[in-house]
Amino acid sequence: MKNLVQDLEAMLESVRGLGYEVHYDWFGGTGGGVCQLGNRRCLFLDLAQGVHEHLAMVNDLLQNETLDNRAA
Repeated sequence: MKNLVQDLEAMLESVRGLGYEVHYDWFGGTGGGVCQLGNRRCLFLDLAQGVHEHLAMVNDLLQNETLDNRAA
């Protein structure tokens, strides 16, 4: 589990490097997501979810950012 948490933290640093703010909040297991508030890009992670769900969400975000940058 420790390696997964370290992997997540490394991926979150990449997300921050892309200009996202990372927020943790309790959404009761319904998940988080990405949104834009004005010119701020935010990633919300649900504290009710585990590291596997967070990894999947962050991985999806990073993949989409890579695809968006290739298309631009």
